[in-house]
Amino acid sequence: IFALTLLLAGLAFLLPAQAITEQNWLNHPAIKEIRAIFSDTEQAVSARRLIQLHLTGEDIQAWGLDAGHVRKLSVQRGSDDSAMLFDHYYDPAGTLRFAFVRANAVNGTRVEYRIYFDERGQRIWSKRQQAAGPGYPFPDEIPDDWLLADPQALIERD
Repeated sequence: IFALTLLLAGLAFLLPAQAITEQNWLNHPAIKEIRAIFSDTEQAVSARRLIQLHLTGEDIQAWGLDAGHVRKLSVQRGSDDSAMLFDHYYDPAGTLRFAFVRANAVNGTRVEYRIYFDERGQRIWSKRQQAAGPGYPFPDEIPDDWLLADPQALIERD
């Protein structure tokens, strides 16, 4: 029976993972894992278990155990008529796992983006939601090159 249990457990790794869909994304195991990373990080920031790292850029804030272990990085970008706040969340290995982007325009439009990444840093799901306003030409999807997959590069540069 032990050998059969090992065989069945091994076969589970060969089965394709359940696809993430519009119907199951909120309860999908991969998304739940990422949401736990987000929640743990926010709790650690609130409890001051993560320190705020000092960076030279006014529009950049980071939290981590130290400069070598960033867990959250916030970047603000804007123009005369719109602004975007990018919150990046990293796992303990330093891999980008989640990005939450809030976009606001002077006409009252608010859009939120949630972007999920697997343990290799590959995008596995994204969700865009217009929260308010008449609309603004924010992108349908945030391009990967707008996100900071490697916070160390930014910190070392400062």
